[in-house]
Amino acid sequence: KRIGNLQTCKNMASQTETNALVASLAVTVIGIMTMAVYHYYYCCHATSSTTTPHKLRMTETKQEHKPYSLLFHPECSLMDKIVSIVSYFMFPLHTLVDASLRESEHDWNYPKTLDRYREKMGKLEDMTHAIECRTWNKNLQSKNNGDYLVGGSVMIPRDDNILIKWGLVSEDDGAKVFNSEVEILIICSSSCIEGDIEFVQTNGKYQENEGFKRFQTCKLEQISFKKSSKKLLWFHGGGMVLGSYKDSSPKLVNDLLHFSRKYTMTSNTENDAVVLMSIEYRLAPEHPFPSPVIDGLSAVSHIFRLCDELHIAGLSAGGNLAAVVGLESYRKFGSRVKSIVPIDPMLDPTTQSLSFQLNSSRYLFNPARWLRWAWATYLGIDIDSKIDFSDGVQHESQINNSHWNKFFQKPLWRLACPFVDVPTVRDDCDAPIIIVASSKADPLRGDAQLLVDKLIKAKHNVSLIEARGIHVMSRLFDKNANDKFMRSWNEAIGYC
Repeated sequence: KRIGNLQTCKNMASQTETNALVASLAVTVIGIMTMAVYHYYYCCHATSSTTTPHKLRMTETKQEHKPYSLLFHPECSLMDKIVSIVSYFMFPLHTLVDASLRESEHDWNYPKTLDRYREKMGKLEDMTHAIECRTWNKNLQSKNNGDYLVGGSVMIPRDDNILIKWGLVSEDDGAKVFNSEVEILIICSSSCIEGDIEFVQTNGKYQENEGFKRFQTCKLEQISFKKSSKKLLWFHGGGMVLGSYKDSSPKLVNDLLHFSRKYTMTSNTENDAVVLMSIEYRLAPEHPFPSPVIDGLSAVSHIFRLCDELHIAGLSAGGNLAAVVGLESYRKFGSRVKSIVPIDPMLDPTTQSLSFQLNSSRYLFNPARWLRWAWATYLGIDIDSKIDFSDGVQHESQINNSHWNKFFQKPLWRLACPFVDVPTVRDDCDAPIIIVASSKADPLRGDAQLLVDKLIKAKHNVSLIEARGIHVMSRLFDKNANDKFMRSWNEAIGYC
């Protein structure tokens, strides 16, 4: 009798588990069918009834538009949604914003929170950077020509009065002179360097755990680069608050070189001669605007003492610096700036574009609330603990009432917001090729469009390449857009 009761209990438990499994599967299927129906309706009906081009709709900033939810975003693939959700829990940027607001009420945990974020992000960047460098090194060694990847830090002098020298501020607004330096991480194939360099050794072995053979830290002028090599100055992302020179740039360069070899149908070693110069610019809030710009301009000024040509690129916040430094360098050095490539650039401090309204979901990768806080932090604005960074109007009012309002009509402001005053193309020299890449599910999409519109009016050689997806990640999942971007970048560098 006991055995029979026990068997009955087991059967009931098994039936309960089966019912729960069936129910969960049913809910999953219903959810997938609901998303499919919604996407079908939206893509086939809603978008067909809206014939206004995106470029025109970008000007409708005064109207209120209901933001897309992450689940039903028409420009997000399934992978975009998964990445957004995972990043929301792994790197909850909203907690950094909240800690900053509490700090305004004398909560001193904000600096510790920021340090934890930087440490956490630094570990991830170090790991991915090493993986991408190993891939780059493996591709070089596969040619069996003795080539391999080398890298190391070089130091250049920081010119704290460069804004005065370039006529961007008056002497009254200039900075004090500090005897400091800017660090740049150089990564390239060994064939790009002429002459001997001294490598780091630990216990008699060369240091190669970063994916490249590291040379001793030195001055930039102590390294002699092959004249035919392409020098690429890179600015990392991170909202001007986070990040370091160990970011995704090796992957971009490796993809660029792979594309070149694939579509030019050649194994010419000249197509591997890219010298990646990733700059470690200073970060806010410790070093607010214009400190990162000073670092970038100092780097360009010093590099041009040693090299004839330079390509400039950057991602997100680094896209801002790439645009600013690139355009100012074109004003100063003309055709020596060969290309400027801002990728998903953060350009408009007011954050009042239509794309900010449509892509303001807190769960979306690179949330709008975080971006507004990053702008306020970068500009060194005293943040009111009562401000709601989800409200773009409050944020814009905060900027308009800040100490920067007296600079809105002066050259200094274009160093934060480059599209307010772009240089007109000269008749006596070739303008740089400018490629602006943006993502359709990114709050910063409108920033890229504003810059492109102004550059077109100034008769620049500029193209806008949009990819379907979220900030930074879009070109990983949109192959057609990525191929178009890589082809254009190859042409700008001179490989296609």
